[in-house]
Amino acid sequence: MGLFTPSPFKRRIFFLVGDACCFALSLLGAYLLRFDFTFPAVYHRQYVFLLVLFVVVKSLAFAAFRLHDVTWRFVGMHEIWNIAKAMLMSLVLGSAILLFLRHKPLLEPLPRSVLILDHLLSLVFTVLVRGAKRLYLEKLNCQRLPKRTTAIIIGAGQAGEMLARDLLRRHGEHPFQVSGFFDDDPRKAGSYIHGIRVQGAIAAIAAFADHQPVGTAIIAIPSAAAETVRRIARTLKQANIEDIKVLPSIIDNSRIATPTVQDLQNLRIEDLLRRDVVSIDYRAIGTYVDDMCVMVTGAAGSIGSEIVRQLLQFRPAHLVLYEIDETELYQLEQKLRRVSAARITPVVGDIRDEAKLDQVFGRYRPHLVLHAAACKQVPIMEDNADEAIKTNVFGTYYLARAARAHGVRKFILISTDKAVSPSSVMGATKRLAENICTGFNRDGGAGTQFLAVRFGNVLGSRGGVLQTFIEQLNEGGPLTVTHPEMRRYFMTISEAVSLVFQAGALARGGEVFVLDMGEPLSIVTLAEEVIRLNGREPYRDVEISFIGTRPGEKLFEQLLTAEEGTRATRHRKIYTANLNTTYRPRDIDRLVAHLHVELEAEGIDNEALRRILRHYVPTYRPATVVSFPVAHDRPASHNSVSATR
Repeated sequence: MGLFTPSPFKRRIFFLVGDACCFALSLLGAYLLRFDFTFPAVYHRQYVFLLVLFVVVKSLAFAAFRLHDVTWRFVGMHEIWNIAKAMLMSLVLGSAILLFLRHKPLLEPLPRSVLILDHLLSLVFTVLVRGAKRLYLEKLNCQRLPKRTTAIIIGAGQAGEMLARDLLRRHGEHPFQVSGFFDDDPRKAGSYIHGIRVQGAIAAIAAFADHQPVGTAIIAIPSAAAETVRRIARTLKQANIEDIKVLPSIIDNSRIATPTVQDLQNLRIEDLLRRDVVSIDYRAIGTYVDDMCVMVTGAAGSIGSEIVRQLLQFRPAHLVLYEIDETELYQLEQKLRRVSAARITPVVGDIRDEAKLDQVFGRYRPHLVLHAAACKQVPIMEDNADEAIKTNVFGTYYLARAARAHGVRKFILISTDKAVSPSSVMGATKRLAENICTGFNRDGGAGTQFLAVRFGNVLGSRGGVLQTFIEQLNEGGPLTVTHPEMRRYFMTISEAVSLVFQAGALARGGEVFVLDMGEPLSIVTLAEEVIRLNGREPYRDVEISFIGTRPGEKLFEQLLTAEEGTRATRHRKIYTANLNTTYRPRDIDRLVAHLHVELEAEGIDNEALRRILRHYVPTYRPATVVSFPVAHDRPASHNSVSATR
């Protein structure tokens, strides 16, 4: 290895030798400063004695603060502070030893100023030794670096400062050369953060870009509301800055972690539609997650994988990832192992396999189950009602029964707004899944809390409308919308999952929680924003076509029926539906047994299966398909994104 890339052992040896040289020079310099750059012969033997003493004492102090294990290129204020504390400790300890030996002829006379000067010089020299590589990379080696992209950071707050610090520390590992901050706080204008000037307000970016080309803009305001992000994005587009990076949205300001360059991601439509920061009680969630064995079904799906990602911050003792798609499961496991040392067990299995579930529960004994596995594609399930029943109903039943039999403490079903007055097979089967959870919870002696959390569409989910729009745009368009009046509730995956965890902390058992999804968003509006985000103009550069509603679709989804109503909880974004279910575990057993018999009798006759579902879910009314000629004109009912928020 080269001089600047030593192994840990070589690094320790280098620091030990380097520190000894620093201590020798600092003590010599202290004597020279004390005696006007002369070194009287009477102090030569004293110098040797003090050098041996100080090398031993200072080395022990440095070892106590693990200063021989510092990574060179990441030396910062934390390491400098530890060096200062180590020098203070060695000064106190060395002075105590010298006080004990004060009558030794070798120490008479002992200039006290030499002790102070020696420790100050030692502090300076050892900091320089440890900062050598960072200084070399950041200041002296710039000309050897590849061509870099001029970047600006929008937001000169805590997140922006921490990001700039990480960009400077990792100089050479990323393509960015930060040329300025921009922030709307007038008090920050003209100030410097880590040597980078705050150029002015966000509105001044265009003028700045006219004089100095800007390749990348980094929005470092993780808690910004959607309107703020949209305003910044418009400003950057006007300044012809196409490469826009953002820090992931932060759910709770109390949990802000140090943002790094690895956290940066391209601006997505989800960032333009995200809502205000959600307050989450992480301590309450930790009471039922920390140090527990947690099982997640559908773990490799869009919602399941986000559940797993957020679970890691609560330090579960063991994560059991249950998934039928072995390829997606493998990729998820590899990704998690790169970022976490947690115990993770991937299990390939089907929730419809009752025997396999019993084996898994018996082997791993999970304390918490988050059930995200489901058949969720509405149009496909209309033509495959038998599969929807087997997965969403039977799978949930087998899973819930195994959870109760093996003493699981909490069982959380991920449900959907399509379970309310369902118009589709998928919605009807998810409503039965909710009934299974609330019914199982009525068995007071089981000890397992069963609950469901109901929310609408999540932006960015696999196979969702956003992904479809992006694929259509990449193919040149047009973007297809089923109906001009189609509206849906939307929430980012991270926000939805965080609220699922929060609902789990609020649960007493048997609830169906309803998340506050804000205002519903026009699907036409979403299509228009996808087009604009990609630098094109709707109806001019890319058409939007209307193709008619698909089987099972409503124009507008409800989160609860008028008959249900809601009750507020301690969290302003979470409500409980007032359900009037009378199911008990024995009722659920009979319902599933009857469904088994009817499914075997009817086979894959979708019409017959829909009639059976109407019997068990009285509010189920199959939707009427609306079709009309394809249109390319801008709809009269157009609403902007800001108008729907």
